[in-house]
Amino acid sequence: MSYAQYDINEIEKTEDVEYSKFNWSSIKDDIYVGGDVNATIGNVAFIYFAPFIGYEFIPNFSAGISGMIRYLSYGNGSGEFSKGAGVFIRYKPKIPLVIESSFNIYSTSFNGFTQEPLGTHSWMLGGGYTYSIGKRSYSQIMVQYDLLNNNYVPENILLQFSSGSKLYYKFGIVYYLSD
Repeated sequence: MSYAQYDINEIEKTEDVEYSKFNWSSIKDDIYVGGDVNATIGNVAFIYFAPFIGYEFIPNFSAGISGMIRYLSYGNGSGEFSKGAGVFIRYKPKIPLVIESSFNIYSTSFNGFTQEPLGTHSWMLGGGYTYSIGKRSYSQIMVQYDLLNNNYVPENILLQFSSGSKLYYKFGIVYYLSD
């Protein structure tokens, strides 16, 4: 034989305990999305799009992931298609500046040149100017330098020096998910 009993008051106390719940709205305040874009249409067609998502883990410091596609078509029927992905860390002080470092991996296929895609990578470091276009969004323009100085990085070239070094540029928009 066995007997069991319980105290109804003790059960009611345990039901009142609040369990911690995932608070999406507080996380959403620090998440941003955006993309860098560039296009030229003419004898040479060029389309570049690099979406990204980041999370501001402490005020003014954030990190995230990015992707990239680039299409380049020459007038003679040949062209290039590049895709890539990377990680970045960003510092954006209260003044309208941004400093960023990113590591990216790319794969480029050449139409008319080779059947095998060319793989390369970059470690970019640079900074730029931001311009507010709303309460939680801004546009940005950045200049970056590849610390690894790889020969073929499929990013937008701003300047190429006689030593072979290059400066790259990005232009895009950043939008925070919160209201």
